[in-house]
Amino acid sequence: MSDFYTENPEELKGKPKDTLAEYIQQNRILTPRRFATLEDALSSGVPIIARSEHPQDYDGASGILSSPVILPGQSTTEAKLMEQILNEKDKYSNFRIFCSLMKINEAKFASQVSFSFWEKIPGINSTLVADSTIRGRYHIFVKGMSPCYIEADNGNLRVFANGTTRYLDFAVQKLIDFYEKIRRQTNFDPNHSYIVEAQISKDQVYFLQIHRGRDFNRSKFDLERAPEQGEYETTLVRGSTIPEGKTFKTIICYAHEELKDVEGSIGTLTSLTFQELMYRRTGLQITQLVPGGSLSHTLRSHGDISKFLKPEVSVVLDSAKFAQLLPRLEYKELVEKKTRTGEDQHIQLHVVSDGRRAYISRTD
Repeated sequence: MSDFYTENPEELKGKPKDTLAEYIQQNRILTPRRFATLEDALSSGVPIIARSEHPQDYDGASGILSSPVILPGQSTTEAKLMEQILNEKDKYSNFRIFCSLMKINEAKFASQVSFSFWEKIPGINSTLVADSTIRGRYHIFVKGMSPCYIEADNGNLRVFANGTTRYLDFAVQKLIDFYEKIRRQTNFDPNHSYIVEAQISKDQVYFLQIHRGRDFNRSKFDLERAPEQGEYETTLVRGSTIPEGKTFKTIICYAHEELKDVEGSIGTLTSLTFQELMYRRTGLQITQLVPGGSLSHTLRSHGDISKFLKPEVSVVLDSAKFAQLLPRLEYKELVEKKTRTGEDQHIQLHVVSDGRRAYISRTD
Protein backbone atom coordinates (compact mmCIF):
# COMPACT_ATOMS: atom_id res chain seq x y z
CA MET A 1 0.00 0.00 0.00
CA SER A 2 1.08 3.59 -0.53
CA ASP A 3 0.28 6.95 1.03
CA PHE A 4 -1.73 9.17 -1.31
CA TYR A 5 -0.38 12.38 0.22
CA THR A 6 3.32 11.52 0.07
CA GLU A 7 2.84 10.60 -3.59
CA ASN A 8 0.69 13.68 -4.24
CA PRO A 9 1.80 16.36 -1.75
CA GLU A 10 0.04 19.07 -3.74
CA GLU A 11 -3.26 17.50 -2.62
CA LEU A 12 -2.56 18.77 0.89
CA LYS A 13 -3.17 22.25 -0.58
CA GLY A 14 -0.43 23.78 1.55
CA LYS A 15 -2.55 23.23 4.70
CA PRO A 16 -2.02 19.64 5.87
CA LYS A 17 -3.89 19.91 9.18
CA ASP A 18 -7.02 21.43 7.67
CA THR A 19 -7.00 19.29 4.51
CA LEU A 20 -6.57 16.04 6.41
CA ALA A 21 -9.22 17.00 8.96
CA GLU A 22 -11.64 17.60 6.11
CA TYR A 23 -10.85 14.18 4.64
CA ILE A 24 -11.21 12.51 8.04
CA GLN A 25 -14.53 14.27 8.69
CA GLN A 26 -15.88 13.15 5.33
CA ASN A 27 -15.27 9.59 6.50
CA ARG A 28 -17.49 10.01 9.56
CA ILE A 29 -14.76 10.54 12.13
CA LEU A 30 -15.25 13.33 14.67
CA THR A 31 -13.20 16.51 14.26
CA PRO A 32 -13.52 19.84 16.10
CA ARG A 33 -15.47 22.60 14.44
CA ARG A 34 -13.34 24.60 12.00
CA PHE A 35 -13.98 28.12 10.71
CA ALA A 36 -13.45 29.42 7.20
CA THR A 37 -12.00 32.75 8.36
CA LEU A 38 -10.51 34.35 11.45
CA GLU A 39 -13.50 36.72 11.55
CA ASP A 40 -15.89 33.75 11.73
CA ALA A 41 -13.80 32.20 14.50
CA LEU A 42 -13.66 35.39 16.58
CA SER A 43 -17.41 35.91 16.33
CA SER A 44 -18.19 32.35 17.44
CA GLY A 45 -17.72 33.08 21.13
CA VAL A 46 -15.72 29.89 21.76
CA PRO A 47 -11.99 29.40 22.47
CA ILE A 48 -10.04 29.03 19.22
CA ILE A 49 -6.74 27.46 18.25
CA ALA A 50 -5.10 29.25 15.32
CA ARG A 51 -3.29 26.21 13.99
CA SER A 52 -0.15 26.99 12.04
CA GLU A 53 -0.03 25.37 8.61
CA HIS A 54 2.95 24.66 6.35
CA PRO A 55 3.34 22.17 3.47
CA GLN A 56 6.09 20.28 5.35
CA ASP A 57 3.92 19.55 8.40
CA TYR A 58 2.62 16.11 7.34
CA ASP A 59 5.88 14.37 6.49
CA GLY A 60 8.44 16.69 8.00
CA ALA A 61 9.51 18.11 11.33
CA SER A 62 7.16 18.62 14.26
CA GLY A 63 6.89 21.63 16.51
CA ILE A 64 8.59 24.19 14.26
CA LEU A 65 5.71 26.66 14.51
CA SER A 66 3.36 27.19 17.44
CA SER A 67 -0.44 27.37 17.31
CA PRO A 68 -1.75 30.29 19.41
CA VAL A 69 -4.91 30.02 21.49
CA ILE A 70 -7.46 32.84 21.13
CA LEU A 71 -9.85 33.27 24.05
CA PRO A 72 -13.43 34.55 23.68
CA GLY A 73 -13.47 38.34 23.46
CA GLN A 74 -9.83 38.53 22.47
CA SER A 75 -9.08 40.56 19.35
CA THR A 76 -6.30 39.80 16.90
CA THR A 77 -5.40 39.71 13.22
CA GLU A 78 -3.67 37.16 11.03
CA ALA A 79 -0.74 39.56 10.69
CA LYS A 80 -0.31 39.62 14.48
CA LEU A 81 -0.63 35.86 14.68
CA MET A 82 1.99 35.47 11.95
CA GLU A 83 4.36 37.79 13.78
CA GLN A 84 3.82 35.79 16.95
CA ILE A 85 4.62 32.36 15.52
CA LEU A 86 7.52 33.39 13.28
CA ASN A 87 9.10 35.49 16.01
CA GLU A 88 11.41 36.98 13.38
CA LYS A 89 13.15 39.26 15.85
CA ASP A 90 14.57 36.25 17.68
CA LYS A 91 17.57 34.93 15.74
CA TYR A 92 17.35 31.68 17.74
CA SER A 93 13.69 30.99 17.00
CA ASN A 94 12.68 27.52 15.80
CA PHE A 95 11.72 29.03 12.48
CA ARG A 96 15.15 30.57 11.87
CA ILE A 97 17.08 27.50 13.05
CA PHE A 98 14.93 25.26 10.85
CA CYS A 99 15.51 27.38 7.75
CA SER A 100 19.24 27.57 8.43
CA LEU A 101 19.62 23.81 8.91
CA MET A 102 17.45 22.95 5.91
CA LYS A 103 19.10 25.67 3.79
CA ILE A 104 15.71 27.22 3.04
CA ASN A 105 15.19 30.89 2.31
CA GLU A 106 13.40 32.38 5.32
CA ALA A 107 11.16 34.62 3.23
CA LYS A 108 10.09 31.69 1.05
CA PHE A 109 9.31 29.52 4.07
CA ALA A 110 7.35 32.34 5.71
CA SER A 111 5.35 32.92 2.53
CA GLN A 112 4.04 29.34 2.76
CA VAL A 113 2.83 29.67 6.36
CA SER A 114 -0.91 30.05 6.92
CA PHE A 115 -3.55 29.26 9.55
CA SER A 116 -6.63 27.16 10.01
CA PHE A 117 -9.01 28.06 12.83
CA TRP A 118 -10.35 25.33 15.10
CA GLU A 119 -12.61 25.31 18.12
CA LYS A 120 -10.52 24.46 21.19
CA ILE A 121 -12.28 21.49 22.71
CA PRO A 122 -11.72 20.85 26.44
CA GLY A 123 -10.60 17.44 27.56
CA ILE A 124 -7.61 15.14 27.51
CA ASN A 125 -5.01 15.50 24.78
CA SER A 126 -3.34 12.29 23.63
CA THR A 127 -1.00 10.99 20.96
CA LEU A 128 -1.35 7.47 19.59
CA VAL A 129 0.94 5.41 17.37
CA ALA A 130 1.07 1.78 16.31
CA ASP A 131 4.38 0.10 17.05
CA SER A 132 6.72 -0.09 14.07
CA THR A 133 7.83 -3.72 14.65
CA ILE A 134 5.21 -5.50 16.80
CA ARG A 135 1.76 -6.01 15.30
CA GLY A 136 -0.97 -5.20 17.83
CA ARG A 137 1.26 -3.05 20.06
CA TYR A 138 0.41 0.62 20.54
CA HIS A 139 1.96 3.57 22.35
CA ILE A 140 -0.39 6.12 23.92
CA PHE A 141 0.88 9.39 25.38
CA VAL A 142 -1.54 11.41 27.50
CA LYS A 143 -0.60 15.03 28.17
CA GLY A 144 -1.72 17.55 30.76
CA MET A 145 -1.27 18.14 34.47
CA SER A 146 -1.03 14.39 35.10
CA PRO A 147 0.84 12.91 32.12
CA CYS A 148 0.50 9.24 31.39
CA TYR A 149 2.20 6.74 29.08
CA ILE A 150 0.36 3.54 28.17
CA GLU A 151 1.78 0.58 26.30
CA ALA A 152 -1.00 -1.59 24.90
CA ASP A 153 0.45 -4.85 23.61
CA ASN A 154 -2.16 -7.19 22.15
CA GLY A 155 -4.52 -6.67 25.06
CA ASN A 156 -1.86 -6.39 27.77
CA LEU A 157 -1.46 -2.94 29.33
CA ARG A 158 1.48 -1.30 31.03
CA VAL A 159 0.54 2.04 32.55
CA PHE A 160 3.01 4.68 33.72
CA ALA A 161 1.07 7.53 35.31
CA ASN A 162 1.96 10.59 37.32
CA GLY A 163 0.00 9.75 40.44
CA THR A 164 -3.22 8.58 38.82
CA THR A 165 -4.57 5.98 36.42
CA ARG A 166 -7.92 7.66 35.87
CA TYR A 167 -7.12 8.03 32.16
CA LEU A 168 -7.94 4.34 31.75
CA ASP A 169 -11.59 5.31 32.23
CA PHE A 170 -11.79 6.48 28.63
CA ALA A 171 -11.02 2.93 27.45
CA VAL A 172 -7.79 2.20 25.66
CA GLN A 173 -9.54 -0.03 23.15
CA LYS A 174 -11.73 2.88 22.07
CA LEU A 175 -8.62 4.88 21.24
CA ILE A 176 -7.07 1.98 19.35
CA ASP A 177 -10.26 1.45 17.32
CA PHE A 178 -10.30 5.18 16.56
CA TYR A 179 -6.65 5.02 15.43
CA GLU A 180 -7.18 2.00 13.18
CA LYS A 181 -10.28 3.52 11.60
CA ILE A 182 -8.14 6.49 10.55
CA ARG A 183 -5.16 4.42 9.42
CA ARG A 184 -7.33 2.23 7.20
CA GLN A 185 -8.85 5.07 5.23
CA THR A 186 -8.14 4.81 1.50
CA ASN A 187 -5.65 7.68 1.33
CA PHE A 188 -3.41 6.28 4.08
CA ASP A 189 -1.08 3.28 4.26
CA PRO A 190 -2.32 0.69 6.82
CA ASN A 191 1.24 -0.63 7.16
CA HIS A 192 2.62 2.72 8.28
CA SER A 193 2.87 3.68 11.95
CA TYR A 194 1.25 7.11 11.81
CA ILE A 195 1.41 9.52 14.72
CA VAL A 196 -2.16 10.60 15.49
CA GLU A 197 -3.11 13.36 17.91
CA ALA A 198 -6.58 13.20 19.42
CA GLN A 199 -8.69 15.01 22.02
CA ILE A 200 -10.89 13.04 24.41
CA SER A 201 -13.92 15.05 25.54
CA LYS A 202 -17.10 13.77 27.19
CA ASP A 203 -16.40 10.16 26.15
CA GLN A 204 -15.91 11.22 22.52
CA VAL A 205 -12.61 11.05 20.63
CA TYR A 206 -11.86 13.91 18.23
CA PHE A 207 -9.21 13.88 15.51
CA LEU A 208 -6.67 16.70 15.71
CA GLN A 209 -3.75 15.75 13.49
CA ILE A 210 -1.98 12.93 11.67
CA HIS A 211 1.74 12.93 11.06
CA ARG A 212 4.03 10.47 9.31
CA GLY A 213 6.00 8.10 11.56
CA ARG A 214 7.82 4.97 10.37
CA ASP A 215 6.90 2.11 8.05
CA PHE A 216 6.09 -1.20 9.76
CA ASN A 217 8.99 -3.66 9.75
CA ARG A 218 8.11 -6.84 11.64
CA SER A 219 10.47 -8.12 14.31
CA LYS A 220 11.93 -11.48 13.28
CA PHE A 221 12.81 -13.04 16.65
CA ASP A 222 12.01 -13.16 20.37
CA LEU A 223 14.71 -12.15 22.85
CA GLU A 224 14.27 -14.86 25.49
CA ARG A 225 17.78 -15.15 26.96
CA ALA A 226 18.96 -13.33 30.07
CA PRO A 227 21.35 -10.36 29.78
CA GLU A 228 24.98 -11.32 29.46
CA GLN A 229 27.80 -9.72 31.42
CA GLY A 230 28.10 -6.06 30.48
CA GLU A 231 24.60 -5.88 29.00
CA TYR A 232 21.90 -3.65 30.49
CA GLU A 233 18.21 -4.22 29.93
CA THR A 234 16.38 -1.09 28.83
CA THR A 235 13.25 0.27 30.47
CA LEU A 236 11.45 0.60 27.13
CA VAL A 237 12.23 -0.01 23.47
CA ARG A 238 10.62 0.62 20.10
CA GLY A 239 12.20 -0.92 17.03
CA SER A 240 14.13 -4.14 16.52
CA THR A 241 17.53 -5.38 15.35
CA ILE A 242 18.64 -8.67 13.84
CA PRO A 243 18.96 -11.54 16.38
CA GLU A 244 22.71 -11.01 16.71
CA GLY A 245 22.16 -7.35 17.46
CA LYS A 246 23.77 -4.34 15.87
CA THR A 247 26.67 -2.07 16.83
CA PHE A 248 26.06 1.66 16.54
CA LYS A 249 28.70 4.38 16.46
CA THR A 250 26.82 6.62 18.85
CA ILE A 251 27.33 10.36 19.07
CA ILE A 252 27.55 11.59 22.63
CA CYS A 253 27.90 15.26 21.75
CA TYR A 254 27.74 17.02 18.40
CA ALA A 255 30.48 19.49 17.55
CA HIS A 256 28.26 21.29 15.04
CA GLU A 257 24.58 21.32 14.15
CA GLU A 258 24.79 19.80 10.69
CA LEU A 259 22.14 17.48 9.24
CA LYS A 260 23.49 14.05 8.34
CA ASP A 261 22.64 10.38 8.77
CA VAL A 262 24.09 8.96 11.99
CA GLU A 263 24.25 5.42 13.37
CA GLY A 264 23.33 6.41 16.90
CA SER A 265 22.85 9.40 19.14
CA ILE A 266 22.49 10.51 22.71
CA GLY A 267 22.76 13.94 21.14
CA THR A 268 23.00 16.41 23.98
CA LEU A 269 23.90 20.10 23.91
CA THR A 270 22.01 20.94 20.73
CA SER A 271 18.89 22.92 19.85
CA LEU A 272 15.51 21.20 19.99
CA THR A 273 14.95 22.00 16.30
CA PHE A 274 18.18 20.25 15.33
CA GLN A 275 17.23 17.23 17.43
CA GLU A 276 13.79 17.05 15.79
CA LEU A 277 15.33 17.12 12.31
CA MET A 278 17.87 14.46 13.23
CA TYR A 279 15.49 11.83 14.63
CA ARG A 280 14.51 10.41 11.23
CA ARG A 281 18.21 10.34 10.30
CA THR A 282 19.19 8.33 13.38
CA GLY A 283 19.62 4.56 13.67
CA LEU A 284 19.69 4.32 17.48
CA GLN A 285 18.35 6.99 19.83
CA ILE A 286 18.98 6.74 23.57
CA THR A 287 16.87 8.56 26.13
CA GLN A 288 17.77 8.66 29.80
CA LEU A 289 14.87 8.10 32.18
CA VAL A 290 14.29 11.21 34.25
CA PRO A 291 16.03 10.57 37.60
CA GLY A 292 13.41 9.73 40.22
CA GLY A 293 10.66 9.87 37.61
CA SER A 294 8.67 7.44 35.52
CA LEU A 295 8.11 7.10 31.79
CA SER A 296 5.20 9.54 32.15
CA HIS A 297 7.76 12.24 33.05
CA THR A 298 10.29 11.20 30.40
CA LEU A 299 7.84 10.92 27.48
CA ARG A 300 5.68 13.98 28.00
CA SER A 301 6.67 16.75 25.57
CA HIS A 302 6.27 16.94 21.81
CA GLY A 303 10.03 16.54 21.42
CA ASP A 304 10.18 13.57 23.79
CA ILE A 305 7.54 11.76 21.77
CA SER A 306 9.33 12.47 18.47
CA LYS A 307 12.56 11.18 20.00
CA PHE A 308 10.90 7.90 20.88
CA LEU A 309 8.87 7.38 17.69
CA LYS A 310 10.95 8.62 14.75
CA PRO A 311 14.40 6.94 14.91
CA GLU A 312 14.90 3.38 13.63
CA VAL A 313 15.43 2.05 17.17
CA SER A 314 14.68 4.01 20.36
CA VAL A 315 15.56 2.89 23.86
CA VAL A 316 14.88 4.40 27.28
CA LEU A 317 17.45 3.56 29.94
CA ASP A 318 17.21 4.35 33.65
CA SER A 319 19.74 6.79 35.09
CA ALA A 320 21.72 4.20 37.09
CA LYS A 321 22.31 1.97 34.06
CA PHE A 322 23.01 5.01 31.91
CA ALA A 323 25.74 6.07 34.36
CA GLN A 324 27.29 2.60 34.11
CA LEU A 325 27.20 2.79 30.34
CA LEU A 326 28.58 6.32 30.23
CA PRO A 327 30.12 7.54 33.51
CA ARG A 328 29.76 11.25 34.23
CA LEU A 329 33.53 11.81 34.23
CA GLU A 330 33.89 10.22 30.79
CA TYR A 331 30.98 12.30 29.50
CA LYS A 332 32.59 15.48 30.80
CA GLU A 333 35.88 14.54 29.13
CA LEU A 334 34.12 13.89 25.81
CA VAL A 335 32.41 17.29 25.96
CA GLU A 336 35.75 18.97 26.61
CA LYS A 337 37.35 17.04 23.74
CA LYS A 338 34.53 18.07 21.42
CA THR A 339 35.17 21.72 22.29
CA ARG A 340 38.92 21.33 21.87
CA THR A 341 38.90 19.40 18.57
CA GLY A 342 35.70 20.64 16.93
CA GLU A 343 34.74 17.00 16.23
CA ASP A 344 31.75 14.86 17.18
CA GLN A 345 32.48 12.50 20.07
CA HIS A 346 31.35 8.87 19.92
CA ILE A 347 31.19 5.63 21.82
CA GLN A 348 30.40 2.17 20.41
CA LEU A 349 27.13 0.67 21.62
CA HIS A 350 25.74 -2.76 20.80
CA VAL A 351 21.98 -3.30 20.96
CA VAL A 352 19.97 -6.50 20.73
CA SER A 353 16.24 -5.81 20.46
CA ASP A 354 13.22 -7.87 19.49
CA GLY A 355 10.99 -4.79 19.67
CA ARG A 356 9.70 -5.52 23.18
CA ARG A 357 12.91 -6.19 25.08
CA ALA A 358 16.37 -4.80 24.45
CA TYR A 359 19.87 -5.19 25.89
CA ILE A 360 22.55 -2.56 25.41
CA SER A 361 26.30 -2.76 26.01
CA ARG A 362 29.58 -0.96 25.32
CA THR A 363 31.90 -2.51 22.74
CA ASP A 364 34.78 -0.03 22.89
